[in-house]
This record gives sequence, C-alpha cells and structure tokens, in this order.
Amino acid sequence: MARKNYNVDEVISKLSKKRDCKLFPEIKVIEVHRSHVHNNKGELVDNSNFKGDLGNGSWGKIDFLTKYNGWVIIRVKSHSKN
Repeated sequence: MARKNYNVDEVISKLSKKRDCKLFPEIKVIEVHRSHVHNNKGELVDNSNFKGDLGNGSWGKIDFLTKYNGWVIIRVKSHSKN
C-alpha cells in the first residue's frame, strides 16, 4: 500500500467534520469519544455519545497528526464545551 501524503490543514478540515472527535489546533489536542464507559456502579456500558464515525482513514489522519506533528489524543466520555 502506498504512503499517503497528508497536509495538516486538509487533515484538520476533514477530521473537524467527524462527530466522534473534536480538534483544538491552538494546543494540538484531539478529543476522541470512548465507545464504552463506566457507569456509577463501575460496570462497563456503551457510551451514548459515541457515534462510530471514525474509520480506518480517519485513524490514519489522526496517526499523522500525533506521530509526525506532535498532537495528543485524549479519550473522553463527552466533548468539552469549548
């Protein structure tokens, strides 16, 4: 498989349309929804905020940002209000 040639601005534009991730370019952080979370009883349950719209291509773009451009991934139950 050929290596993709990504551009940071294009990747940010594409990922910003996804519901399961939120980008903060000014601090180089990506918030990604967890698929499962713990409830009050400590049981692992499905996350109601998880939409499942990050596929292999989206994860490739996230890898590009994290491995080559210094971004950080944070797994969250729901996105921050900013």
